[in-house]
Amino acid sequence: MGKTKKIILIVAILAAAGFLLWGTNWLFQYYQYRSSPEYKAQKYIDEMEKKYREDTFGGSTPEETLNLFIDALKKGDTDLASKYFVIDKQEEWKGKLEKSEKVGNIDNFVSFLEKINKPQNGKELFTGSYQFVYSLNNDTPWIIDLVINQFTNKWKIDEL
Repeated sequence: MGKTKKIILIVAILAAAGFLLWGTNWLFQYYQYRSSPEYKAQKYIDEMEKKYREDTFGGSTPEETLNLFIDALKKGDTDLASKYFVIDKQEEWKGKLEKSEKVGNIDNFVSFLEKINKPQNGKELFTGSYQFVYSLNNDTPWIIDLVINQFTNKWKIDEL
């Protein structure tokens, strides 16, 4: 083998080794970033934003959302009813509504919600936030908080 070929071979081996080291370092940094709290937080934010952008359930007013929720409960559709809650509370409320339906409390719950869903019981707290307050026989008041989904302009139940 000639001197030039040996130099080319050595340069090629060094280049390959350098590329391998650079690639290994890049992969290490990539996987390290993917396991970082910052990456996980950003991924969660991106996933939630996507869900909120795709969420079309709710009304154009708080009253309409509450009516849609009540109508779903009257039909026994707890899955649909749970979709009128903010995204991160839908599964929780689906379970609660299913349990309530099994023990036969939905009709009483619907009757109570219909009493609450009156204009005199509601007020805007600030832009994008609305609250219904109802007290039966001057007992502890029932409060229903609704917020607007900024991506779809649909009102969602936040607290019940």
